[in-house]
Amino acid sequence: MVVYHLLPKTLTGGYIGVDVFFVISGFLITGHLLSKPPTTPRLLGQFWARRIRRLLPAAFTVILATFCMTWFLAPESRWRSVSWDGIASAFYFQNWRLAASSTDYLGAEEAPSPLQHFWSLSVEEQFYLVWPILILLVLAVATRRRWKPRAAVTGAILVVTSASFGYGLFLTHSEPAAAYFVTTTRVWELGLGALLACVGHFWHPGRASGIILAWLGVGLIGWAAATYTSGTPFPGAAAAVPTVGAVLLIWAGSTSRWSPTGILSVRPVQWIGDASYSIYLWHWPLIALVPLVGNGRLGWIDAIVIVAATLVLSALTKTFVEDRFRNAPLLKSTPRSFAMGITSMGLVGAIAVVPLVIVAHQGEVSRTEVTAARTSTDACVGARALELPKSACPDVPRDQLVPKPAVAGDDKSDIYSDGCLEHSPYDGTAKCVYGDGSRDVAIVGNSHAAQWVPALRKIAAKNDLRITTYVAASCAPIDANLDFSKERSDACRAWGQRVVAATTGKQYDLVIATARNVHGVAGSSKKDFQADLENGYMGLLKEWTAANTNVLVLHDTPFPGDTIDSVPDCLANSRKDIEDCSGSAQQWIPDDPLYAAAKKLGGDVETADLNDHFCREDRCYGANGGVVTYFDKSHMSATYAATLSPYLEPKVLGALKQ
Repeated sequence: MVVYHLLPKTLTGGYIGVDVFFVISGFLITGHLLSKPPTTPRLLGQFWARRIRRLLPAAFTVILATFCMTWFLAPESRWRSVSWDGIASAFYFQNWRLAASSTDYLGAEEAPSPLQHFWSLSVEEQFYLVWPILILLVLAVATRRRWKPRAAVTGAILVVTSASFGYGLFLTHSEPAAAYFVTTTRVWELGLGALLACVGHFWHPGRASGIILAWLGVGLIGWAAATYTSGTPFPGAAAAVPTVGAVLLIWAGSTSRWSPTGILSVRPVQWIGDASYSIYLWHWPLIALVPLVGNGRLGWIDAIVIVAATLVLSALTKTFVEDRFRNAPLLKSTPRSFAMGITSMGLVGAIAVVPLVIVAHQGEVSRTEVTAARTSTDACVGARALELPKSACPDVPRDQLVPKPAVAGDDKSDIYSDGCLEHSPYDGTAKCVYGDGSRDVAIVGNSHAAQWVPALRKIAAKNDLRITTYVAASCAPIDANLDFSKERSDACRAWGQRVVAATTGKQYDLVIATARNVHGVAGSSKKDFQADLENGYMGLLKEWTAANTNVLVLHDTPFPGDTIDSVPDCLANSRKDIEDCSGSAQQWIPDDPLYAAAKKLGGDVETADLNDHFCREDRCYGANGGVVTYFDKSHMSATYAATLSPYLEPKVLGALKQ
């Protein structure tokens, strides 16, 4: 896992290390529970107390250290999310928090949390909480029914494992982002190890077969690690390869010098195995936070420093935290172990509140300033500042930007909180109407269309318009299948066809279309990326124009993401100046196949390019006129969009007169 996180392009499927870990964990814990079943509440409490002493002290040490590193190294814009991640990690529901944010299109674009890796530990802890209860109940029923205890437990585990595997297949297909994190799609991996603990003793492989099985297991794990990529549907059927490999490796149990398990017996490897828990805890916060000391990117020197620091911190944690607390005489009693765990959770929560209060205060201040900026007529506020020489509107200091960079990530169009952005499977349920004017305007596209809604709402209020949204995350109406999975691609195209049917002809007085193009046409090469998209959009535009639909195409806005991971983070970082949170127009302004197709149709389609209201002298900025331009690395802030309304308004009204 450490190699994968440091060099993801070298070991593209290295994330399967978590799946192997789940199998091992399920095997060890179930074997322990079968040898010493928790048949009474007292024994159950003792089981949990041992887990508390084993796992919580090191975990809370790393969480608290990560808090400190975040406050010293990370910009204020990251404090709130890391604080909530710390709370979720301390209470072991981080996987559910990540599942929720991963299905949020905008949340998925946020920088990775330094506590993100606690998702797998959350799955494990939830397993430790529920699994012994399941076994206790099954044993109780087996005793009453006079069933064979091990057979009853094996049957119950088989049912749970099968159900989880089936649900994993379903969710990986329907909601792949969430499927990766939720416990219900991962239990079957722990269950495979548990089944091995139940039945593996019935037949032990011989020496030769053990060596063969062990190497076969290593081969399956290695093949998955080397060939899987971020595009592999996971944890669906693909997860069976590394997990079955782990089962074979454990079952083989070969200690021959010719087997992989024999190789693993050398002292350095054994030490890494002993310290693996601390190594796992420390490596990811360092990977996430160390780059903030430099240029924001991981280099070879950074990687060497991270590996060295991980090993040193892990050795210290193993010796002075893990071993000390696990063997501390004072904590041997079950009540004291629980008291220590509850106290530690409370401490993490109390410390996490501090940055949350600080950021909340900045949010309160920003709300007043945002309202003023959105209605201001000052020539130096927002996009208007680019109309004047730079000397007339000097740069605003970071602490006076609107909104405050720490909370600029919240400055989004209401379209998101109102549930107006379609998500896969694009079933057409997310559509909103703003205003009650006599003339109807539709805004069509993906999230880069949604970002214009604050400006359109200001225009609608002044000009008796009503705005209807047809916007979808990552999808756009186009006469082609986009490069998603087949199911998602089909759903996206079907949604686009419904949108075209709903907007074609005179159903709307004006249709405004714009989109960012991350995904190309399915099967398209890099060379033909733009051309194939342009042809797809040409088919869409011709369908509209053939029915005399009144269409205005907006050029896509500048995209900072190629040079800046997060505009609010950049502006909040005390080592950055506003000038540093900028990029050349060549870097930021994207090629726009929809706009290019519209231009080729000439007067049949109106077009508008407002990118000169983001950039000055071929330089585009993360803040203009004291207003933060983007709330992430891609999407306009709602406040900046509002300051663009004077420039969008004549384009809209001009198109309405056609």
